[in-house]
Amino acid sequence: MFHLDTEIAIRVTASGGAFQPSDGLEFYAEGLDNQYTGTDAYWLYWNGAEGKRIPSIDGGVSDGNTPITTFNMLLVFEENKQIWTDTPGAPETDYWFWEKLTGPESVQYDIFAPEPAADATGAELRVIFQGKAETADSPAYETTISLNGQALKTDTWTGNNTYTQTTAVPSDLLLPGTNTVKIDSAGASLDVIYINRIELTYPRRLTTSRGYLAFQVDSGEPKPIQISGFSQADIRIYDATAPEAVKRVANIDVAVNGSRYTAAFTHQNGGKTYIALTPDAMEKPDKMTRQPGTNLKDASKGADYILITASDMAAGLSKLTELRRRQGYRVETVGIEDIYNTFSFGRFDPAAIRDFLDYAYHNWQPPAPQFVLLAGDANIDYRDYIRTGRKNIVPVHLAATPELGLTPSDNWYAAVDGDDPVPDLYIGRIPGNTAETVRNIAYKLVRYETGDYTPKQALFVADDEEAVFETLNEELIEYLPGDFTEQRVYTRRYADLDQATSDILEFINAGMLLTNFMGHGDVTRWGAEPIGEGGEFILAPEDLDKLANPNRPTFVVALNCLNGYFAQSFKYSLAEEWVMAEDARAVACYAPSGLSLQWEHESLGRNLFSRIFTDKTNVIGKAATEAKLDTFYQGGTNKILTVFNLIGDPATRLAIFRDPANKVAAYTITANAGTGGSITPSGDIPVFENADEKFSAAPADGYKVADILVDGVSQGSSESYTFKNVTSDHQIQVEFQAAGSSGGGGGGGGGCFISTAVH
Repeated sequence: MFHLDTEIAIRVTASGGAFQPSDGLEFYAEGLDNQYTGTDAYWLYWNGAEGKRIPSIDGGVSDGNTPITTFNMLLVFEENKQIWTDTPGAPETDYWFWEKLTGPESVQYDIFAPEPAADATGAELRVIFQGKAETADSPAYETTISLNGQALKTDTWTGNNTYTQTTAVPSDLLLPGTNTVKIDSAGASLDVIYINRIELTYPRRLTTSRGYLAFQVDSGEPKPIQISGFSQADIRIYDATAPEAVKRVANIDVAVNGSRYTAAFTHQNGGKTYIALTPDAMEKPDKMTRQPGTNLKDASKGADYILITASDMAAGLSKLTELRRRQGYRVETVGIEDIYNTFSFGRFDPAAIRDFLDYAYHNWQPPAPQFVLLAGDANIDYRDYIRTGRKNIVPVHLAATPELGLTPSDNWYAAVDGDDPVPDLYIGRIPGNTAETVRNIAYKLVRYETGDYTPKQALFVADDEEAVFETLNEELIEYLPGDFTEQRVYTRRYADLDQATSDILEFINAGMLLTNFMGHGDVTRWGAEPIGEGGEFILAPEDLDKLANPNRPTFVVALNCLNGYFAQSFKYSLAEEWVMAEDARAVACYAPSGLSLQWEHESLGRNLFSRIFTDKTNVIGKAATEAKLDTFYQGGTNKILTVFNLIGDPATRLAIFRDPANKVAAYTITANAGTGGSITPSGDIPVFENADEKFSAAPADGYKVADILVDGVSQGSSESYTFKNVTSDHQIQVEFQAAGSSGGGGGGGGGCFISTAVH
């Protein structure tokens, strides 16, 4: 058995040559608790070498020595309810906190201290704070710690840093069981401090009522140790000082003490960690799965286009990957689970994605990969502390930025060649927490690239606060081809912002190759300042619901702030909302996840339009990435690389400058089901020329298939139908009837069932 890359010792309990249901393996697992996960992975291999086994050491007790019956207990109390993304040193340092105190404020917590010794001399209470000083000369913080109603210590401290306040606890103040810790902040009205955690150390009796006790002993000479309180005589003790090489203590002395049992053994010397437990207290893994090997480190592999998603979402993206193959790319679909298993030993860890891409870039068969598509939701709250339920299907990397602190950034995954922030891959992502959502986005992308949609218009929207927003749009309009028509919505010219919003929607419905916005923004809106509440804004997600541009999606460029913050816990960003509609809104959105400098936006806009319309670079990811590289090399900050994210497939080809000789032909099969069941797949399904497509009908309980209609023609009551060698658009509809119905005509007074054809 292995943990990470280290083999660990195990104890096999088996009654024969093959495992039976009553057999098992025993091993010691420390547990895992980091910013990404609380779930660890252990790997069991068989049919090879015998492996390490847990040895026994002698713990026999000699008469006449007074046993050790107490130890120094460390308890840590922590809850993560508040995120401060601007915590100094984040994301490496802890940026989740228990409580935020502003100005003069008090808070109290109940902590549980089991079995304190009769003489708890030496107990110590610590509160770990994080200061949030606005300036270098911010006033000092003053914090007081009380325990069980008694004030113990007041500290005065300063700084935008971690501070640990430590106080001794009187031996008669610590109670067995529940104790109340109160924290008072006496700062000025705007002073902010965060409470991170509380730690308590105290002398504890070596006793347990739960059948389990972990404890440490530090003695330079052999000493007997006695542990009481067990409900079973079968008591096991392990030396877990070296977690990968635990030892079982043999020859322990078990004695009856009333209705309980006591175990005694001899500690030899040095500092040791022991685990004492009964079999019923032994934990079982939350999940056991058989993991086939992956081939991600097979250097014979090669790809131009890599799709990373959850295994249960991959099938829904197969049309998109087939499009890329037909466009000449070598395509590799990689399950995020395989990446974790290969590059982070099964642990959930965003770094595994970067390590995988680094490996593929440098070790797979050349040419190196160009495009990476991440498919599935991300959440800055990796462990869902605040219980929104938003999944981390393909996790986000959080990069530190000066103004906002931690910011979602996919650029880190793409910067794999050298120790710099320069991206070496064209990367993008599509959102979605279900297979259906990402499938529908994929279908939209396929229809966009295989269809005949060739818009000759572009829309330019400017916020009303500064004329410079309009000025930049006018500069960008100059890049458009001569046969293009520019449309403008400059909100400074509108007395009613609702009319501006209406005009934006009307123009997009008419079909815009590109929609460019220049102005202010927050996570979900155009025209809203990132700071402050209220005020007017231009566009929000609910406005996008009014769009009706099926199969005419636009490419949105948002030269504002925060629209691309794609990892919000509570909601989707506006960039994601643009892309998530099944057949409308946008094919992609290029937007920042952080706060940005106006001059950098101006430079990025010019470079992007130059790449698209002057250089005729119609591949979105290539144009977007090279534009921000141009901006960076022209004097832009690292932030321009970090915060601009592409929500969309980086290999998507805009509906301009396409070579007709390279067009991939596809058709649409529209699939619907009547009342009483469903058809799979359903909706508007893109099917490539000369390909087959199978549809399956699933009657609901109490129903059966009455008929399948293809282009209005009955195909009978089969539960499936396959289109062969598709060369045109089609329609398929399945009709259901109650299972007890005959479905035919009838005599006097009888009825008949009539299938309705699709026209």
